[in-house]
Amino acid sequence: MTLNLDVSKLEAHRDGIPQQTIEPSLGVSEFEQRVWLYHQQHDDGRSQYASAYHLTGEVNMGKLVAALSQLSQDFPIFNQRYLFNDALGLTKQGVDASLLRVDIEQVVSLEQAMQHLMALQNQPIALDDDAPIRFVLYSGDIDGVVLGVVTHQILSERMDWQNVFQRLSARYNQPSLKRDWEGASTGRSAHIGYTPLTPQSDIGNTCFAWLQSAQPELVVEQSWPATPKDSPEPPMLARKYRVSLQGSVLDDYGLSQPNKKEVLSVIAALFARYLAVNANTDQCDLYLPYDVERRAFELNGAMIETGLIAIKVPHVSAPIERNSAEILAQLNQSREHYAASYHGQQGAALVTWLVDPSVHLQLGQVNAEKSLFAAAHPKFAVTLGVGLNCQGALVLELTLAAGASPYIGAFMLEQFVAQIGGKAASSLHLYESDNREPANVSKTTSQTYEQTQAAVEAAILAEFRTALANQTMTADDDFFDFGGHSLIATRVIGRLLSDHGIEIHINDMFSFPSAKQLAQQARVQQAVMHQPSHFEAKATAQSQHNPIALDRAPLSLAQHSLWKAMSKYASVGLNNIFNLPFALKFLDRVDEAAFGRAFHAILLRHTGLRTRFSTEDNQPYQQVIPGEKLAEYQWFWTSQQNGGLSVSDLLAQEAEYAFDLDNELPLRLRFVKDDADGAQYLSLLFHHIVLDEWSLNTMMDELALAYRCYVQGHEPQWHMQPRPFHEFARKQRASDVNQAHLSYWLNKFEGLPWAEPIFPAHHPLSVEQQVESGEGGWVEIKIPQRVSSQLYALAKARSASLFNVVYAAIAASLRLLGAPEKLIVGTPAAGRLDADYFDTVGYFTTLGVQLVDFTGVKSIWQLIEQVKNSINESMAYTDIPIDLIEEGLKGVDHDTEGHMFEVFIQLHAKNKFHGAFELSENERVRFQQVDPDKSESGLGLQFEVMEESIDGEQTLRVMMSYMNKNYSPAQVTLLSDVNRRLFEVFAGCVAQDQDLAQLQEQVAALEATACLAHKGA
Repeated sequence: MTLNLDVSKLEAHRDGIPQQTIEPSLGVSEFEQRVWLYHQQHDDGRSQYASAYHLTGEVNMGKLVAALSQLSQDFPIFNQRYLFNDALGLTKQGVDASLLRVDIEQVVSLEQAMQHLMALQNQPIALDDDAPIRFVLYSGDIDGVVLGVVTHQILSERMDWQNVFQRLSARYNQPSLKRDWEGASTGRSAHIGYTPLTPQSDIGNTCFAWLQSAQPELVVEQSWPATPKDSPEPPMLARKYRVSLQGSVLDDYGLSQPNKKEVLSVIAALFARYLAVNANTDQCDLYLPYDVERRAFELNGAMIETGLIAIKVPHVSAPIERNSAEILAQLNQSREHYAASYHGQQGAALVTWLVDPSVHLQLGQVNAEKSLFAAAHPKFAVTLGVGLNCQGALVLELTLAAGASPYIGAFMLEQFVAQIGGKAASSLHLYESDNREPANVSKTTSQTYEQTQAAVEAAILAEFRTALANQTMTADDDFFDFGGHSLIATRVIGRLLSDHGIEIHINDMFSFPSAKQLAQQARVQQAVMHQPSHFEAKATAQSQHNPIALDRAPLSLAQHSLWKAMSKYASVGLNNIFNLPFALKFLDRVDEAAFGRAFHAILLRHTGLRTRFSTEDNQPYQQVIPGEKLAEYQWFWTSQQNGGLSVSDLLAQEAEYAFDLDNELPLRLRFVKDDADGAQYLSLLFHHIVLDEWSLNTMMDELALAYRCYVQGHEPQWHMQPRPFHEFARKQRASDVNQAHLSYWLNKFEGLPWAEPIFPAHHPLSVEQQVESGEGGWVEIKIPQRVSSQLYALAKARSASLFNVVYAAIAASLRLLGAPEKLIVGTPAAGRLDADYFDTVGYFTTLGVQLVDFTGVKSIWQLIEQVKNSINESMAYTDIPIDLIEEGLKGVDHDTEGHMFEVFIQLHAKNKFHGAFELSENERVRFQQVDPDKSESGLGLQFEVMEESIDGEQTLRVMMSYMNKNYSPAQVTLLSDVNRRLFEVFAGCVAQDQDLAQLQEQVAALEATACLAHKGA
C-alpha cells in the first residue's frame, strides 16, 4: 500500500496559490546538458542513484515526513526543472519552494523495501515536471523505518549529502525552525573532474568476461538486492558484498598510522594483482579518485565516483610496495594534471573510497545505519570500495555489475581477503603467495559471550591503569577512587573507542566506575580480543620524528574564536586578558639549567608551543618555528638573569606582559630567588592560544620525565610522537562546520535573554563605582576537609562527578540570590573529539554554554541530575566554539557587549602544579603553585573549582573572580558566604534529599545580615 503525501498540493490548495510559480530561467552547465541528453535517450533510470538508511529507535514519522518535505525550502536545486524547446534549447527554471512529495510504503520485510526501492530507481524522473530527488519511507513489519532516496545524476555538481542530512536533522529536531540557513547548497559548483555518465560495456565484452555467470538457471538467494524464492531464474542485477577486517591487517604493509590515500594505494595494488592474475594477464587498468575527502559531494551515497583518474599498473607481479608507491605518487599529483575525461581500454576497475551520509543524520534518539544497496546500473563492471570506520576497522565493499555470476562476488571477496592476509588464493588462477599470515576477519571471528566480556573488561582495565598511571588497579576498583575525574574519563572513553572499538557513554563511567561493571554496559562495535593499551602499543619502539610541514596553517575553530575575542577585549583596554600566568615555588633545590633543557625538549616535541601568529589580508594564520631556530628567540631566564627583581615584582611584571605573537614565542619561563630564604620560584607565562588545561597536565608529565633524564645525564626517550597541533587545525578547517552540532546549541538557547549581572542596579548592596571596563578581583572560598569529603560522597551516591555537585551548588546559590530561573552558564569543554590528538599540546578547549533550568527542578538531587545530564549530553557537540553560537543567535555583526552568559564555572582537576619531580627512590624536587594576583576580568563572575593534591592530601577550594563594575565589595562577600553555606547544605544531602525552596529562608537571612552591615558601615 502506498500513501502519497503530495504536501505541495495540500499547501497550494489551502493557501489558494498556483501549484508552481515559474521563476526566471537559470543557466544550464555543460555537465547538466550531457546528463539531460543521456537521460532522454534512455528510459531505464540509469542516470539515477538509490540509497537506503535503516532508522531504528524512537522514530517520529510525522516529524520525519515534515522535515523531508521542507528540504525544498533550504535547497533551491530541488525546485529546478529542465525544459526544452526549439527556440531556447535546454533551460533550467525554478519553481516556488513548495513542499517536496514524500511517499510512505507499508512493507512486510526489509527485503520487500529494497525490492520496491530498486524498482523506483528504474523509473525515470520527468525532469521537466518533477523534482530531481525522491524520498520514500518504508514501515510496517520491520524494525524501525527505512528511508529510501532516489536522486538524479544531474544534481551532482551542486548537491552534497552532508548539508542535506544536517539540515534534515535540524528540521527534525526542531520542527519550528525558520532561521535562514547559510549552509544550504544554493549554487556553488563542485569540481567533479572525470566521472562516467554511462555504464561501461557489457561485462562479456571486457577483460572481465571470466566473471560472467556460467549457469544462469541456478537460483541462489542474495541479501541486497534479493532474489525472490519463487523466481524461475535469478535476475541479472548488480550486487554488492561487504566485509570488515581488523585494522591491524594494514600493519603488514607499513600502514600503522595510515592516511586514506596510502590505504587506497595499497589496496589498489593488491586488487590489481588479484584481478590481473585471474584474468591471466600481467597488467591492470584502474580508476581511482584524486580527492578522497569529497565524501559529502557523492550523490550515490555509497562511494566516491567523481573526479576519477586513470592509472595503469603495468606489472602486477612487481612487489606490492613498489606498485602502491607508484599509485600514491600519481594520486598526489595536482588534479589539473589529468584530463576532464578519459578514453582508455574497456574493462578498467574502480578502486575508490567509501562514503556514508548516515553519519550526518542526527535525528534525536534515532539510530541511522546505511543499508547495503547496489546501484541498478554501476558505472564500472567491478568496483572495490575501501574505508576505515570510526573504530579503525578496514571495510571493503565489492560491487559487480549485472551479468556477473550471482554467486561469484562473495567468493571473490573471500579470496581477496585471503590475499590481503597473505594466504595463497585457491581461486580461478593460482599465483605466488607473499607468505603473510591471514587477516583476522572480524565478522568471522568466533568468540563466546564470556570471551568477549573478558576481552572488554581487560581492555577497559588496561586503559584505566594507563590513564591513572597505576598498574595495581584491579577490575573491581573504582576509577574515581584512584584519582579519576571527568577529563581523564573523556580520555579513556576516546581511547577505548579508537583503539578497541568499545563504546562507553560518559554517564556510565559515573554509574558503573569499575572495569568489571563498565564492561557490562559497553557496546562492542567490532570483535574485541585483548589488545594492548594506547601507551603499551606505542611503547614497543622509539618513535622517530616525522617530517613536519612548517608552512602556514589556519587557526583551529577554538583558536579563531579566541583570536576574535582578543580584538574585542583589546578595544576596551584588556590586552592581557588571555595571559595564563602560572607560578611555582620549589620546596627543594631545582637545577635551573637542566630545567631549561627539559623544556627545550618539550618545545621540540610539541610544535604548537613554538608557533608564531600573524595575519594576512585580515586573516590570521599560524606558522611553526623550526626547532633549529629556537636559539634565535628569548624565552627562558635563570634566576641570575633577572636583574635583582624580587619575587613579587617579577611575578606581577610577567602577569601583565604583552606578547608580540608575530615575532616571539607565546611563552616565557623565568626563575627568580627569594632574597630572604633563597627559595626558587618559577614564572611560567603562556598565551592561551597555545595551551589548555588538558595540555598543561600532559606538558607537566613530560616535563617531569625530561627533567629527570637531564639531571641524570641522558636524553629523554619518548614512547611515541604526538600529532602536531597545526595538522589538527588544517584538518578541522578543511571540513565545514558541523551544522547539526551548531543547530543543537542554537535550538537550546533560542529565545533566551542574554546575561545580566546577578544583582539588579537597585540592589541594597550596589554602589556606584568609577572603574575601568575590565578591572576586577578575586576571592578564595575555602571548603573544609569535612565538607569536601561529604561532597565527594554525594557525587558518588548520585553517580555524578564532584564537578557536577559543586556546579549545581554554585548555580543554586546564584538562583537563590536572584539569578534567572533559566540560567545560562559558561562551561569550558575539552574540545578533543579526535583520539589521535589526545597527546597533543595545544588549544582545543571550546568555551561552551549550559542551561540550568530551575523551572522543573525541586530538589538538590534533581538539580545534580540535570547538571550531570546536560553536561554529558553536550560533550559530543563541543566542537562548536562560543562565537559561532552567539553569531547564530544574534547575527554575525552583532554588537552585544560581553558573552551570552554572566556566570562561568570551570574545573581544575588534579592540578599538576602541586607535586614533585621524582629523580630516584630517595630524591625528589617538590613544588607547589602560587596563586596569581588577578586585576583584570573579562567575565562577570568566574568560579574556578580547584581540586588539588597537596602533600598527599586531597583539597577542594573555589576561586571566584569578578568584574568590579558589576559587583560591589559587599556583594562579593555575600556571594562568597552564600556559596560557602550551600556547599555545607549539599554536603549534608548524601543520604537524604532536600527541597531547594527550603534554602530560600537561609539565604534571605544571610542577605539581610549583609545589608544591615553595609548600611551600618
